[in-house]
Amino acid sequence: MSDKELGRARALIQGYRDDIAHDTSEFLKIPSVRPDEPVDGDPLGPDIARALDYIGELADKFGFTYRNLDGQAAVVEVGQGDETLGVLLHVDVVPAGDGWEHEPFGGEIVDGELWGRGAMDDKGPAISVLYALKALQDSGVTLNKRVKVIFGTNEESGGWTGIAHYLEKEGAPDMSIVPDADFPIINGEKGFKDLHLTSSHSGGAKGAYDLTSLEGGLRSNMVPDSASAVLHVNGNPADAYKELYAAAEQFNAANPDAALTVAPTGDHEITVSAAGRSAHGSTPAAGHNAIVDVASYIGGIDASDGAATEIVRFINDRIGCETNGGSLGIAAHHDFLGDTTANLGVVYATQDEARATINIRFPYGITQEELSERVTQAANGYDLAVIPSEHGLDPLYVDPSDPLVVSLQKAYTDVTGQQATLHAIGGTTYAKAMPRAVSFGPTMPGEPEMAHQPNERVTVDSLVRNAEIYAAAIYEICG
Repeated sequence: MSDKELGRARALIQGYRDDIAHDTSEFLKIPSVRPDEPVDGDPLGPDIARALDYIGELADKFGFTYRNLDGQAAVVEVGQGDETLGVLLHVDVVPAGDGWEHEPFGGEIVDGELWGRGAMDDKGPAISVLYALKALQDSGVTLNKRVKVIFGTNEESGGWTGIAHYLEKEGAPDMSIVPDADFPIINGEKGFKDLHLTSSHSGGAKGAYDLTSLEGGLRSNMVPDSASAVLHVNGNPADAYKELYAAAEQFNAANPDAALTVAPTGDHEITVSAAGRSAHGSTPAAGHNAIVDVASYIGGIDASDGAATEIVRFINDRIGCETNGGSLGIAAHHDFLGDTTANLGVVYATQDEARATINIRFPYGITQEELSERVTQAANGYDLAVIPSEHGLDPLYVDPSDPLVVSLQKAYTDVTGQQATLHAIGGTTYAKAMPRAVSFGPTMPGEPEMAHQPNERVTVDSLVRNAEIYAAAIYEICG
């Protein structure tokens, strides 16, 4: 692209500013969270379908080719030629969680910022990419490769069946970019694996309290910002409340980030609740795990044996506040990809049965099989089973000399004037699903990482700027 053509496309994008804001706002109003249970037999639910339909409406408005692949994925296609560039995005989002200042699915624009779940992950980037293609088209640019903007439907909930369905129907692009991480360029990603811990432990010593339930977390790839435990009091409720309340006060004083509360919720029932701080599961140290707080507190009282207390014992002994998997035996380091991270994302337990999920991001130096083996070894001595998820992904690395990487570096520098450095992340994106794929945006260095957090939002300025970057990148590769 000549400087003149690039300047024209960027000017057009600036002129689209209000439309970009409006269309992103409307997209954010669709609560496209995959339901926990199928709705009328549909595992994805009606809101995922609404999100795909919305993309189809925009594609039709812009004059792009649109294909809905059986409700599992969708493709917007522009350009011509034998080679293909994939741009991979997803329409599903994680649950909103608590602690929002504005409605998580309200699409509000406040002081130049768009608020809502998916603003950065991944609906804002989707709108930026579509407007980048519109600018190239409206500038009269001819693309000599086919650009296939591919929308998955269950990136956040595991399995990636939407992308698998796309690959079965249309095959992999020759190269791909994934606007689902950070700028400048992410050419390395850690591997991804969930391990489930289950227990049906029963019987054993009777204590002053029965732990009748323990629950917390929404998704394994989110640091849980809330958790609660229900205790049945086997003695005098008034004395028990005083004891538990004093223990909570002591716990909070010893752990400044903790926020435990204790409240009677029945004649012989007391509920212990914790408020944490959510973060992406790939960066657990950036959050504060509410499940860990509750487990640590329960470990300090006289609770009867059962499945829930068995899970608590394992959490306290083998996880705790660690985020590198050291006590699980899975710590590993790679000079480019970094260290293993482990996030205790979800727990649900009663006296009779318990289940917890650990989300692990791992570098080269340890395999998915070794993760399962070592955590199983760490569970020796506990009445627990370790069950690896079916869905797991190995680490990713694309050589810096690859023409795809070189083209993206040039485009990024041309638009921003900044050096296009290369980085690795613990997050998992659709880049792992394709050959020759790297993550490219949408978050700039210095911008706050808001994905999976309360008050997720993005500035309109960022959406417009990103559209300019994607327009330059697509032309650099396909022009």
